[in-house]
Amino acid sequence: MRGSIWDGQALLELVELSRTDSRQARRIVEAVVRLGESRQGDFKKLQGSSGRWRLRVGNWRVIFVFEESVAVRVIQLVQRRDAYD
Repeated sequence: MRGSIWDGQALLELVELSRTDSRQARRIVEAVVRLGESRQGDFKKLQGSSGRWRLRVGNWRVIFVFEESVAVRVIQLVQRRDAYD
């Protein structure tokens, strides 16, 4: 079974989100686990970005890359309003 790895910045963002909205943080973790195990979820490749993808979870976007050793490496969490600047 393949899973996910969270980079330091993404993990800090998840911890911060869990302090203000634990339900949304839990939804994000569940979506990343599902993506890592079965490649299911609302994800697509980011244009103009080499190898980066985004996973939509409500108003949040999980920026990640697919890797050989694990299914996904989470790079960043951003709110939708800030994701496309």
